[in-house]
Amino acid sequence: VLWNLHKFLIELTNELGLKEFDKSYKPKFGVEEKYILSRLNSTVKQITENFDVFKINEVPKLIEDMFLDLSKTYIQLVREKASGDEEEKKVVAYTVYTVLLELNKLLAPICPHLAEKIYQNLKENFNLKEISIHLVDWPKVDTKLIDKKLESEVDIVKDIIQSTLFLRTKINRGVRWPIKELVIVTKDSVVQKAVNKLQNVIQNHLNVKDVLVKEFMHGIKQKVKANYSLLGPAFGDLVPKIIAHLTINSPETIIGHIEKEGEYVIKLEGEKVSLKKEHLLVSKELPDQYEEAQIKAGFVYLDKEVTDKLEEEGYAREIIRRIQTLRKELKLRKSHFVSVFIKTDEVSLPMLEEWADHIKLKVGAKTLKVSVNKPSKEHKKQSKEKIKDKVFDIYLSKVQE
Repeated sequence: VLWNLHKFLIELTNELGLKEFDKSYKPKFGVEEKYILSRLNSTVKQITENFDVFKINEVPKLIEDMFLDLSKTYIQLVREKASGDEEEKKVVAYTVYTVLLELNKLLAPICPHLAEKIYQNLKENFNLKEISIHLVDWPKVDTKLIDKKLESEVDIVKDIIQSTLFLRTKINRGVRWPIKELVIVTKDSVVQKAVNKLQNVIQNHLNVKDVLVKEFMHGIKQKVKANYSLLGPAFGDLVPKIIAHLTINSPETIIGHIEKEGEYVIKLEGEKVSLKKEHLLVSKELPDQYEEAQIKAGFVYLDKEVTDKLEEEGYAREIIRRIQTLRKELKLRKSHFVSVFIKTDEVSLPMLEEWADHIKLKVGAKTLKVSVNKPSKEHKKQSKEKIKDKVFDIYLSKVQE
């Protein structure tokens, strides 16, 4: 992962024609950049403190956590930005460059040869002055960039993202296929504020049209049954009466008491009976259109309903990915323009025509034509692509400059 990070940085800056970052460059940071730079400075502080008291054994894990966070959190969250306009790409490149270079300095005493190899590659690409990573100054902590609250909020969002991706896998709907709605149900005000603040991050990363935060989810029916294996030994002859009580009382009331007070107390034959969570088996009946997953402070509900519009966007996103693959096979840089021709059937033709401008922009096409016929001229690359139940013939050529 670490090696691929530095390769990603070099490829991205080569596309932009960047050989160094001007000291006067003031990038406009989004919340994703603020987060990863906060994590970086928190890590520099922690690792420096550990080295100072010879807790060297604790350092490698901190470095690993940081570069995994750079890869699995930051780069994943900004994948749209990384393929956006030139300024957006430059912000991503600057952020990865800053974090990776500082991380490499921290890595140098632990993995001297790996750190040196990465540094030499960066030195060649960015005209760095020092001849070796081992002659570079130790990183300084910029406390102004540390935002522990933001780090905590992103951790909350990461938990939501992970659970929602699990649900996407469960319903067999990949991230390129948009989802109508995600409902986050929690009574935790910290989670509510984090979701409201980072709603755009959740929407973009999960490809969800709408994100709602609620304390309760309407339409869910809860059912409570007795856990016989534990009720019997605990309450003996009272078990039939407990079961009868559970049958005629509201599951919401019973569960509500247990959540608030840790127990549900009833009087039977003049005796107080305290039912705990483990004495009951709780199940839910969800509305047909939703799938549920648990998060640390509540639940997420994914709307499974698929409209024609959502489906059309999904096809467009998949076609974009297939065209980008063809570009890579032709070893084209992002600065190279292409000519694209897509042969489809009469049913899919109106859909592709509607998305043609968007596809054209995303794949760097000078021209894009959609037809039910084959192209009249030869193209450099041709590919038959099956997406779900549809087949598209994609023809691609580099446009001569």
